[in-house]
Amino acid sequence: MIALHHRLPFTMRRPWSILLLCLLPALPAAAADRAPQPQVTTQHDQGRTIREYRIDHQLYALEIISDGKTLILIDHDGDGNFQRTDTREGPPPIPPWVIGKK
Repeated sequence: MIALHHRLPFTMRRPWSILLLCLLPALPAAAADRAPQPQVTTQHDQGRTIREYRIDHQLYALEIISDGKTLILIDHDGDGNFQRTDTREGPPPIPPWVIGKK
């Protein structure tokens, strides 16, 4: 980009700069569209609801709902050990190791 910038006359540089600045806000939205969507499996057992969150068959989170309380367990680094996480609205966050396995 720098090499191209030095070759263009000054009158051409300004429109390119403005165009690039206009496109910057669209980058996070485009990345969000490509974010992998988890496959959620729901089971009902002894008055509890258990949801398993997977991407490419990799289990990364469990959500357990019992007596109106929600417990979320996440495998943060892919070692199979699930740690309790604060309850949030919406699905559990996807750990980076799950996305990087592609």
